Parts: sequence; C-alpha cells; structure tokens
Amino acid sequence: MNKADLLEKAKNLGIDNVTEDNTVKEIKAAIADVDQESQDNPQEKQEDQAEIIFKDDRGLKWTFKKSAPKTINIDGKIMTQQEIADQEDIMLELVYGNSNFLTQKL
Repeated sequence: MNKADLLEKAKNLGIDNVTEDNTVKEIKAAIADVDQESQDNPQEKQEDQAEIIFKDDRGLKWTFKKSAPKTINIDGKIMTQQEIADQEDIMLELVYGNSNFLTQKL
C-alpha cells in the first residue's frame, strides 16, 4: 500500500490524527493500534455496526455477509460497505454479478 492508500484506510477506520505529514511507518502504526483494539473488543465493534440492507429493482433484499471485508477496492477506490450500499449502480453490479460478499435477506 502506498501512503495515499494508508491515509484513506486510516480515514475509513476513523483515525483523525494522521495527515500527509506523518510517515508511512507512523500511519501503519496508528492503523495497527486500531486493528489491535478491534481484536480486543470484537463484540463491541460488531454491536456498533448496523446491518446494511439493499433492496434491488426486483424487490429482493441483500446484505453483506459477515465474512465480507469492511472495505472493498472498487475501480481503484477503497470504499466501505456503507459507501458501496449508498451507490445503487455499484450494488446492482454486485447483485447481478453474484458477488460472494452478498447474501439474500429472506
């Protein structure tokens, strides 16, 4: 990962104290700290996240699997599950492309 990707990942994780002025090593350390905290409190982290449900044009409901990554690279841009769900065209591509990241909600 380059510095721009690391800054984007830090932003997505809610790390506000990293800037362009930080070195790659410092940014990686900040990300590792947050990753370690989430591993220490996995139940707390999951409770904070509401389930994202997307309804397609057929009326079927879809949600991200628990095993799906929290951030996905779409056309070279790292996006969170929520950012992806907010863009209907991307979600429809995942639905009609039979993405392994999604499951149908019954």
